[in-house]
Formats: sequence, structure tokens, C-alpha cells
Amino acid sequence: MIINFNRAKRIAAGCLAMSSCAFLLWVNQATIQADQTSAGQSLNVQVVSNQNAKAITTSNPDQPSVNTQDQGNYACLDQEQVDDNGNLTVTGWHATNASRGRQYHYLIAYNPTSHQEISRQDVTANEVARPDVAQVHNIYGAARSGFRASFKLGEQLANLKQVQVISRYTNDSAGNGDSVDYWFAPVTIDQNNNANLDGATVKDNQLELTGWHATNLAANKPYHYIIVIDRTAGGQEVGRYLVKTPVNRPDVSRAYPDIEGTANCGFTARFALTGLNFNHQLQAVSRYSGASDGNSDYVDYWFRPFTGEENINQGCLDSYHLTGTKLRVSGWHVNNLAEFEPQQFLILYDNTARRQVAVSQATKVNRPDVARVYPTVPKAVQSGFTGTFELQATDLIVGHSYSLVSRYSTSTTGNGGQGSYTDYWSRPFTLLNDQQAAWLDSVKMTNQGLQLAGWMISNHSVVQPYAYAIVLNNGREIARTALTLRDRPDVAGQYPNVYNSSKSGFSQLVAFDPQRATGNLKIILRFSNDRAGNGQFSDQSFGDYASNTGYFDTVSVAGNRFTVTGWHASDQSAAQPYQFVIVLNEHNQEVGRWKVTDKINRPDLAVNHAYLLNSASAGFTVSGATTESLAGQIFTIIHRFSSDPAGNSHYTDYAAKYSLDPDGQLTTGIVRRGNQIYHFDARSHQMTKNATIDGLYFDGAGHLVNGQFSSRVINWFVSHEGKLTYSMQGSRDGRDGTADCSGSMTAALAAAGASRPRFLYSTGNIDPYLVQNGYHLVYSGRGNFTPQYGDIIIWREPNRIGHIMIISGTSDNPKAFSTGYYLTGGKPGTAVQEAGYHWFWNFSGSRTQYVYRLYNQARN
Repeated sequence: MIINFNRAKRIAAGCLAMSSCAFLLWVNQATIQADQTSAGQSLNVQVVSNQNAKAITTSNPDQPSVNTQDQGNYACLDQEQVDDNGNLTVTGWHATNASRGRQYHYLIAYNPTSHQEISRQDVTANEVARPDVAQVHNIYGAARSGFRASFKLGEQLANLKQVQVISRYTNDSAGNGDSVDYWFAPVTIDQNNNANLDGATVKDNQLELTGWHATNLAANKPYHYIIVIDRTAGGQEVGRYLVKTPVNRPDVSRAYPDIEGTANCGFTARFALTGLNFNHQLQAVSRYSGASDGNSDYVDYWFRPFTGEENINQGCLDSYHLTGTKLRVSGWHVNNLAEFEPQQFLILYDNTARRQVAVSQATKVNRPDVARVYPTVPKAVQSGFTGTFELQATDLIVGHSYSLVSRYSTSTTGNGGQGSYTDYWSRPFTLLNDQQAAWLDSVKMTNQGLQLAGWMISNHSVVQPYAYAIVLNNGREIARTALTLRDRPDVAGQYPNVYNSSKSGFSQLVAFDPQRATGNLKIILRFSNDRAGNGQFSDQSFGDYASNTGYFDTVSVAGNRFTVTGWHASDQSAAQPYQFVIVLNEHNQEVGRWKVTDKINRPDLAVNHAYLLNSASAGFTVSGATTESLAGQIFTIIHRFSSDPAGNSHYTDYAAKYSLDPDGQLTTGIVRRGNQIYHFDARSHQMTKNATIDGLYFDGAGHLVNGQFSSRVINWFVSHEGKLTYSMQGSRDGRDGTADCSGSMTAALAAAGASRPRFLYSTGNIDPYLVQNGYHLVYSGRGNFTPQYGDIIIWREPNRIGHIMIISGTSDNPKAFSTGYYLTGGKPGTAVQEAGYHWFWNFSGSRTQYVYRLYNQARN
């Protein structure tokens, strides 16, 4: 056979101009023949030679004339598609002059892998007009060379990789005999396995899986199963569902038009929750099977595990609040399995007792904040919860550790523990710690007793529910009353986690005769397990409240004339209507008495001292003259309530001591009387009692009871007043009646109990001796320094005589003892002098100060 390549080029160009899918097969004087076979048999192909053909021009109804010399065999398969019913539909055309005399047109579907015919169709009567082909190929029958045919592949799709379509013109009505064939390129059958698990959730107490599975491999497998595999349990099958009602999926049909059955490839499978552990890795399998039990002849699609791959389990107990026996909680719990374990339980667990206390159903709360943190977790936006526990008093134990357990479960009963569940345990918290608190908003003494208002809370009150107010006088009970607690939302806001804090207020009278209050009162707020307020109890106490006190606001002395203003309130005053102000001299002899006739209102006392009877009108003022001058004395002023018009019997006193200097002026700071040292306050001028000043303690009688070492040093100077003359040439320490400052200080320290000096020191070398005996430097410089009792101060500069002294007064009125020349010009017997320190320092030119202080100012 000789091929004319120039002619071939012209014919190919014409074919391509018609259609990009056209396939040119040019065979000179030849035809290709396929014999008739039944489906599944081999198809024999023959090439038949026709050497006698001649080029002639004829006419026919569709084409006025044709070029019969064109020996080409032209065809194109315009479209081929397998639809979701398993039908292969093809359209195209086949034109050749060899079709003349072969009046039957067949399309044959052929399996090129097995070399077997699948099926054939006679399309003779269904020829399709193709004027476009005739315009390109002016050959016999080109104008009606089109065809369309559909082959039902059905179950054969499961085993077909390709289908080749043959277009045949033949003179045999059965499609065999004398024929001319055109073999199109094979059509590839989609054998991919396509599927998707659209959703996995729990609905109506069942696991619901939805999705689709489409593949031609399932064409001969009518049974569709969805199987659940527990990979954590070693690949054990835990559920199987036969899909009896497929779900229509037009979306899948559009995506996979060449796969049989896609229109109904969807599924919804439901499984009982029993036996499913969502904390395990569960995987779904879609299976098409040829066996009714689904165990053989199958094609599977294994979906990605829908649980267990990335298990996020986080939460937080945001708040808890206990009101009575009702516990309210709120927080959030986010977990991948929440869509499979839709029931949420809240469990209160006693960690100390190792037992469940209570269970509550959670109320869902939207939490977009949590969803922003966990955007990949399903239902994270619905992870919030609130819950309420109705508890018994016996459930709440002070000091026990509790946890809140948030549980997602498949079960709807109990605490959810009967199904598959996932827990989140909050951090332990003490629901009832040993916390208690109380406050008295007001305490007012009346003629009927104490009117109390305030609040009290205690976690012990869960088992000690009876509230009492008890009043003690000098430690002994004089009255009690049961309290009825009422709402105090302010207390609940401050103490949200203390039991019953919202109902903690009270305002009640503790009834008793005020005259029974003869000492210091103490108020006890008690929770008890006994109705009478005894038994087991938890107390909170307030006080001590004085039943008798006062204050002298001003004391003015001008010669023998006194003016006194102040206040005095006493719970005894109800039966003591007469008031007096009395003055006693240093020997406790009365030197003045004046009756108080006018009561002065004191609204400040009504607020600050309401616990005293009639404090609102406790003010007074009197003036009078004493029978003698009290200059240079420590004297006493008394305010007295009495039932006696003369004030001499059945009385209650408030008293304070004062001191006048020899000039008749009120004294402050240190005052010496014999062997006793007293202190008088700079503000009130009253004697200091039961208080510490500069490390010195003054007892209830006003006596200094410590700091005796410093006092002994000072007493050396006191004992040498008027006895020494200043000299740096004599003994220097007073043994011969002369002394200087540093020699005197050395002698005073040694006499007070300091270590034995190596020699009489000077102001330039005494520092190590001070340090050796417990002193340390607390200040150096020329600033306005305020010293304290017992400080030893050295004034020292280069090329200038130094000076040393000891502070004999307290910081509120510092005075200093020293031996010197400055103040009296060296007059005999005047070397030892006491002067106000600040005045003396300024008088001397504000010299540089080196201040030494005992580490232990209370040293005896």
C-alpha cells in the first residue's frame, strides 16, 4: 500500500479546520471491519482492501455532488460521558465514501483491556444532520453523518478501565458482514474513590454521621454500609449501619458527572451510643459491598478519624458564690467532643472527703471570647455555662477542698457517668475556709442597754446557725440576745464566697441596766449550734469599750485661777445627776471644787463615743480659784458624777494629772520627783500612762519602768547640780569639786554601769568608748535634729573646743545635761546645767552634732 503524503496533508488540514477533536485516519483503498459478537466475546477486526474504487462525481438529495475520489475515513467523537445511571452517552460523526452501499450504521462499545465487545447500537434510523461536516468533507453521506448513542454499562463499570467506541458502516443489518470502521480513542472510565464525611455529631441520643461516597467501583455492589472503627481499641468495629435510604446529592453529581450513582450517593447513618468511647480515636468507613452482610466483595473509603486526633480539653471556673445553701457557679469548658457528648453536667466534688457532693445540669452561655482563642474547636462559642447547686448544710464543711467538674456526656441520667464522657476539673478551692468577719456600724448606750447595728459572717455558721450578741463587763457576761440576721447586699459583694454573707446584718438592743457596766465592756458576736447560744460556737469580739472616760480639752492656770473645759461620760451617770470639778495638790489634798451647772452638747462624742451613756451632752466648762498656789507641783484634776448634791458619795470620777513648773506654767516632757521620773504629753499636758515614748515605758501610775541605764547617767548630773565648778585642770570628773564636760560624761557612764574607762576621755576620743558600751551613731551634721531621751551628743569641729552632753528630756521637749562654762561664765558651783537642747544648740552657733544612741533604749 502506497501513501500519497501530499494528499494526506491536504485532507488533514481540512479535517482540523472542521474540529479540534477530529481524528484523521487516511487509508488508501482500505476499510476496517468489526464482526458481530455478543457482549463479553472477542471482537475480530479485519482490514479489507478495495483497489477498484474510482473517482467519479455524483449527486444525492443532501449533497448535489460528492467527490467519490476522496478515499478518506473521517470521524470525530464530539462528546462522551458516563452519567450517574451508568450510561455511556456518545455524540459525534463519521463520514467516508466507503459508506456508500453500506446502509447500516452501528456504534459498538468495546473493552480494549479484555478485547471484548460490551454492546452495540444500530443508529441507522437516528442519523443526525451534520452540514458542518459536509462543508469540510464533500463525500458521500457527510451531511447526515452525525450520531448519538447511549450504552448501559451498569455493573460493568466496576471492572472497566476504558471503553473504546467504534463507528461502523455495513451492508449487514446485524452490523457484521462487509463494513468500514472507525476506532475512536479509548474513553477512560473514572475509577477514583471519592467521598466526604460532612458531619459527625450526636443527635437524639444517637451518633449521626452524614456525608457521601461516589465511585464507579461500586457499580456492581448494591449494599452500602457505614462502619465505625475504634482505632484506640486496636481497630475494633463498634458500629455498622446499612444505608437503606440514600440521600440525594445533586452537588456531587455536578462535581463528578462521570460516576454512576452520584445523584443518590449521600448518606445519614445513626448509631446507638452504647459502646462508643468518644475519648478514643473513632474512624468512619463507607463501604459498598456485593454481599448483603457487607463482609465480602466490597470497596471501602476510610474517612479521617472524627475523634481523638487533636483533643482540646480546657476550661475555667470563673466564679462561685454561696448564698445560704445555694451555690452558683459560672465558667467555660471547651472540648472537641462536645458535639458528640451533648449533655453537660456540673459536679461538685469534695476532694478532702473524696466524694461527690451534688450534681446540676449546666445552662449554656455563649462565649465568643473563648471561640476566638479556640477557633478550630466545634461549639467553642457555646462553651460557657452557669449552674446552681441546692446543697444541704452537711455538704458544706469548713476547711474542705472542693473542685467543680464540668462533664460532657452521652448519657442523660445521673451525673452522666453511665455514658461516654469527658471531664474538666477546676482548680481546687475551699468553699468554706475558716474565714469569718464582722463589723459594728454603731454601738449606742441607752437607758435600756446597748443598741447594736452591724453585720457578722462566718463559714462556721453553716453548722452553727444561731447568731447572738453577748456583752461582757470586765470579762464577765452581763447580757445576751439572739440576733435576727437580715439582708446586707454590700457585705455579700465584699465577701461573695463566705456562707450566707448576703443575710448578715442586724440592728437590735441588748437589754441590761447601764449601771451594771462598771468596767470595760466587750461585745461578742457569736454563731452557735445551740439555740441558747452555748454548745459549739465561733466568736468575734469587739472592744474594749470604756464605761467611764473623758478628756480635759483645755486647762488654763493663771496664779490660783483655773479654767477647765472638757467632757466626761459614764454609764453610771444615769443615777448620778450631780457634776463637779475638783483639784487636788501634789499631796492629794483638795484645794478647789466647783459645781458644773450647764451641760454642753457634743455632737462629736455622739458619733465617736456613742457607746457611753449620754455622751451627746457630756461637755462642760468651769472656772474657779484654788486655795493655794500649785506652782512646782504635780496636781490632779477630777470631773465627778455623784448622786450626792455635795458630790461626796456614790460618785464616778474621771481624773488626770498635770505639772506646773516653779513659774506656774504647765510642764511637758520629763519631770523628776524624788526617785521617780514622769512624762507629760506635749499636746494634752497630761501625765503619760501606759505608753511608750522614745523607747521608754511609763506604767499606769505614770512611772518610768525601764531605760534605767540612761536615767542613771542623767542622775549623776542631777546629783552634782550646784556642786561642781568648771575646770579642765583639776580632776575633771568632780572628785575635787571641779570637772569638764568629757570628764563628767566619762564618770557618769562609769557610775551608771558602763565598762571601766581606760582614762578620762575627751570629746575627741570618747567615741570608741560609747560604741563599746552599746551606743551607735545615728546622726552627724549641722541639721535641725530632734534627739531622744538618753542620746549622747558631741559637738565637734577642727580647731575648736568640743562639748558633750546627754539628753534628759524626751523628743517632744528635749533638754540636755552637761558640764560647761558657757551658760554661767564659770561661776563656782554652776558647772552642771540643764537647758533646752534646741535653744542651747542655736545659742552655741549651730555646731556640728554627732549623736550616739543606745541600741536598746529600754536598757536597765
